[in-house]
Amino acid sequence: MKRLSFLFLALLACGLSFASSKTITLTYADFAAGYAKKGNAGTIDTTVLTYNDLQIAYGGMNSQSETGKTYKYMMLVEKCGYLYSAKAVEGYYPSLIIVTFSSTTGETGNIGINFNSRVLSTRIDNVSGEVIKRGTYTAINLDDTKLYWNISSALKNVQISSISVTYTPKGELPDYTKVSDIDIDSASVTLYPYQSTLINAKVMPDDAADRGVIWSTTDEKVVTVKNGKLTAVATGTAMIYAKSKENEVILDSCEINIVDKPLAKLKGDVLNADSLDATSTKYVDTKGVVGKSGAEYTANASRTKTGSIGLRQSNKDQAKSGITATKHPADSVIRAIYVDWNFSTNAERTLGVYLSHEPISLDTLYTKSDGKTIQPMTKIGVGIGAKYEVRGNWEYVAVRAFKGSIYLDQISFEWGDPVENPQPEEDEDTDEDTGDYNEDDEDEGEEYIDETGDDDNMEQAIGDVVVKPAAATKLFRNGQVIIIRGNRTFNLLGETIE
Repeated sequence: MKRLSFLFLALLACGLSFASSKTITLTYADFAAGYAKKGNAGTIDTTVLTYNDLQIAYGGMNSQSETGKTYKYMMLVEKCGYLYSAKAVEGYYPSLIIVTFSSTTGETGNIGINFNSRVLSTRIDNVSGEVIKRGTYTAINLDDTKLYWNISSALKNVQISSISVTYTPKGELPDYTKVSDIDIDSASVTLYPYQSTLINAKVMPDDAADRGVIWSTTDEKVVTVKNGKLTAVATGTAMIYAKSKENEVILDSCEINIVDKPLAKLKGDVLNADSLDATSTKYVDTKGVVGKSGAEYTANASRTKTGSIGLRQSNKDQAKSGITATKHPADSVIRAIYVDWNFSTNAERTLGVYLSHEPISLDTLYTKSDGKTIQPMTKIGVGIGAKYEVRGNWEYVAVRAFKGSIYLDQISFEWGDPVENPQPEEDEDTDEDTGDYNEDDEDEGEEYIDETGDDDNMEQAIGDVVVKPAAATKLFRNGQVIIIRGNRTFNLLGETIE
């Protein structure tokens, strides 16, 4: 841990002018590292730091991983993380607190800052606060009888880069720049149900001390808002307001219109919940779905409450949710895949695309060999007009979900004639399944399975020198992925295939 002298940066300006005031800044390096397993905060001992007549107590963690890596933030852990002043500073009162959040803090985190006339040495359950990712949270105290402060976590874990506390002599008011105006960057926004977007509110002037914004909506049944993130709920119109936290009279508004999303006009074999015979939230197997091209498909999917196709990544009972072509049109190959997303899908999720010269079964999509997960050729992300044009001549195609369940209004497979000397599919550096679990997944009973793919071994297998050729081809054979690069054919473990 740093020497305590580094804990306090006396008379730090912080862009604010305080008469005879002093500012103290805390960072992660001022506290010993601790470790708690994911999902279990455990009991966290309180650490008390003393400097002259000031005592600061921290019931949180300078988080450390199992491997010993120390993360550069202070963590206030859900239901037990807190930080407080354990002793009043003689002749001063805490007038301003600025909390700078780490970029690792998510949107569901929440803290509250309280000024008190007595020591509050435990976590406060009724804290109210906010998290502005990659931003700051400010609290101003104009009552010099409140000599102590307390910060507590509320919902989820919060990662904090630094906390600055400014003390002002009793009897004096803090000299700070007040908010004069606030401006939302959009006058109106149109969204489809379940779609999300971000609007920003600029607080003026730029050196205003309290840059906090209070967001509200006139109708949560139409659209919700949190820290400027809009989420459409249902068709209708509502107003979004951004008010200055310092002075709620200062505000700006934005009109939000939620309209029905039109179905995309797709080419090729268009599959939806009806064509896959998905009739409920239960995942069912559907076989022998014939497209107008003559291709046949099998799937394991559900119909969601939005009427869309639901594809689950995996759970303990059903680990083969996906769509695959079991028969391709005569003398045709897959040319393109178009996804008409339902926006109830978490924006971080993707649809994996698999291409092969041999039939792909649903079970194959989740087959593992020596701990290696079969990886897709590419992944299609959530968005409007999501299309993947296939290079090369591939007779079979399959898709499955990554990082949790996904929902598709429609998906189409376009078939066409083979091309001469096609440009082969490149071995794309697609995002791997990292095991990130999205807690907003609404599928009941879904158990997330950590699946981590690693294609590095493919490069290591090519002699003593690591070389990545410009192009590679993947195909399925006997339940495993085969990679063709130049004149070499090998599997995910780098083993040569004859």
